[in-house]
Amino acid sequence: YRKAAHLTRERGDLRGAVELYERAVAEADQGPAEPRLRATIDLELGALYETDLGRIDQAMASYARAFKVDPDNAHAIDAGRRVYRVLGDWPMVARLYEVELETASSRDKRGEILVALGRLLAEKLKDWGQAAVRLEEAVRLRPHDVVAKEALASLYIAPDFPMAGDDEAQLGRAAHLFVELADERAARGDVEGQIAFLRRALGADPYHLDAATRLERAYLDAKRPDELRRFYRQGAPVPRRALKLAELAIDAGDADEATAALVEAHDEGDDTALVVERLEELLTQQKKWAQIAGLREQLVGDLQGRDRADLLVDVATHWQRAADGERFEGALLEALAADPVHPDAYHLLD
Repeated sequence: YRKAAHLTRERGDLRGAVELYERAVAEADQGPAEPRLRATIDLELGALYETDLGRIDQAMASYARAFKVDPDNAHAIDAGRRVYRVLGDWPMVARLYEVELETASSRDKRGEILVALGRLLAEKLKDWGQAAVRLEEAVRLRPHDVVAKEALASLYIAPDFPMAGDDEAQLGRAAHLFVELADERAARGDVEGQIAFLRRALGADPYHLDAATRLERAYLDAKRPDELRRFYRQGAPVPRRALKLAELAIDAGDADEATAALVEAHDEGDDTALVVERLEELLTQQKKWAQIAGLREQLVGDLQGRDRADLLVDVATHWQRAADGERFEGALLEALAADPVHPDAYHLLD
């Protein structure tokens, strides 16, 4: 009957095919048919009802019979799940994933099911906790599964994911997963993918030092000074950020940003001497004497005695070149306050 049903269906006689399939089912019920063969007949009948006749109710009845006689039949589970998806019955779809999970033997298959189930729980049922449990299990089963890692990390940073007392650890976990994904992209030579995942890591945890230093290195290796400069400008948590920003700003000819960044670097205790020289060369080329004076004024800091007076005299000469007599005189007076017998200060003041 099954073979005849095939031929009848191919000829377009759908009602006749249904009748022959029903007879095949009845015959299998009466004889010692193998469970897998019995289930296959029901699956074929269910597919006929579902795709050709649009009888979802009859299709589900056939799929249910197939699953009953052969519970390990993945095709029966998948067929039922497909229909429940069409009906929007998401709890039943999740239940069938759970059933399939119980019968799946290989780690790869279990991992695949867990990812699909985790996504369903989050997206359709809004069961965030169970979604995280299932996706964490998938990552443990398949540590190199990029789909599972990205799904889990994306879940943890989702706006609707409930924040608990350990939300910092949760976001840190997401950042760690994104860093692992970035490393995998880097190993494949995918620079764009690497940078994208590192940005997502910092989106999850803006103070993740590992992600920040890797992103910095990725920009350097890819020769992307503009993006690196923007990264530093946004407060990247990397060592000597302000000093590095000043250097890039000088390279770009942006004396204003370089000045502000250098002052910040100086205040943070970085050794700014070499970069100050570079900036002053740039400012000299641009004939920005007042800006040189202002920069040096801000770098006076806690200097005392002759050292402070020397620097203030130098500041005064630049105010003089900038034709700012008031600030010229003020710098010299401050120099004399630091060293009352400084000869250059007296000479210039006269």
